[in-house]
Amino acid sequence: MLLALLQKLFFCFVSLACVANAQARAVNNAQDLQRLDSELRTIMATGQTPALALGMVHNGSVLLTRALGVQSANSTTPIDAQTRFRLASLSKSVTAGLIGKFVQQGFLQWDSPVNLLVPSFRLQDPNSLFMSVEQLLSQRTGLKHHTLDDEMESASDIASIRALLPKAANICKIGECYAYQNLTYSYAADVAYAASGQFFDVALKRELFEPLAMHRANYGLESLSEDDNWARGHERQWRKNIPIDVKPNYYWVGAAAGINASVSDMQQWMLALLAYRPTVLAPETVKYLRTSQINTPGELYGPLWRRTRLRSAGYALGLRTFDYAGHPVWFHAGAVQGYRAMMIGSPEKKAAVIVLWNSESNLPAGLIPTILDRWFDQNPHDWMQLASYFPKKRR
Repeated sequence: MLLALLQKLFFCFVSLACVANAQARAVNNAQDLQRLDSELRTIMATGQTPALALGMVHNGSVLLTRALGVQSANSTTPIDAQTRFRLASLSKSVTAGLIGKFVQQGFLQWDSPVNLLVPSFRLQDPNSLFMSVEQLLSQRTGLKHHTLDDEMESASDIASIRALLPKAANICKIGECYAYQNLTYSYAADVAYAASGQFFDVALKRELFEPLAMHRANYGLESLSEDDNWARGHERQWRKNIPIDVKPNYYWVGAAAGINASVSDMQQWMLALLAYRPTVLAPETVKYLRTSQINTPGELYGPLWRRTRLRSAGYALGLRTFDYAGHPVWFHAGAVQGYRAMMIGSPEKKAAVIVLWNSESNLPAGLIPTILDRWFDQNPHDWMQLASYFPKKRR
């Protein structure tokens, strides 16, 4: 019995030591930040993206801001911390935050039926009359993944695509399964208008962008290029980055993918998601936005870092929730033609990171697990494989 007690005490001691060690790695570790700077420069040296912006916040303040490269492969104009990028699906978290603010102001409830606010909203399932705002924002519509996205990409207007929605087949009862959507999520803009009487772009500016000092953030295709400081999208052709024209299609579903912002803007947004802007988003609102509403086990089979590090996954309100090697984090990615974006935050570390780039390369995505591994003291792994982008020297 004594031996068993000693073994138990030893196990507890080791466990506590491990926990303490896991907590000990500082987000603002100078060596880690210097290494990150080197990695950013190396990514740019690969030529995979014309521009790359990274922002990190910690403990209520901006910790690190980096803006590398040029606005366009056909230009020598450098980007800076105020250069505007497309957020693509990172827009979903901002939209959910706007709805959350209207909830805290009493304009609606999370369980308010979408159809009550937007009578034109209809799905094939007759129970869509009772679909709640929360179910809409947590991707529990009962439809298959990316319903009508292909049709939207080839369409000439959004009204004709919305008209097809009531005919789209469901795969489960509303609220019972997860399937990622853009078209249905776009109705959140209609919900915001019905609840507040403000047009969506006006509400974003008045309720979030201005009070959060997101001075460069705006909404819509025309707003992306309203001045000269914006990053052009690029495709990779013949080992070169080729500038492309911005297509309007995903701006049609603006609440899902229509917001533009700079890395400095997104640092302020991440501080709000870490509950450091309580006068704009109340702590209880932020907590609810980050609370998983449904499990998404399919996310465990994505890129290698997810298959290796994630223990569970879910979808909250415009945000994904992951268990990253035993640590809760919130996450979202965005991808549209010519642009990519990724954002991840750790309530435990009181920190978050945003990465924006103007190409379709997957290379910068490896920064996310690289940074998280350092925060949580995981064994190092070469997620980016930067060496593979450079020719080997002949002996």
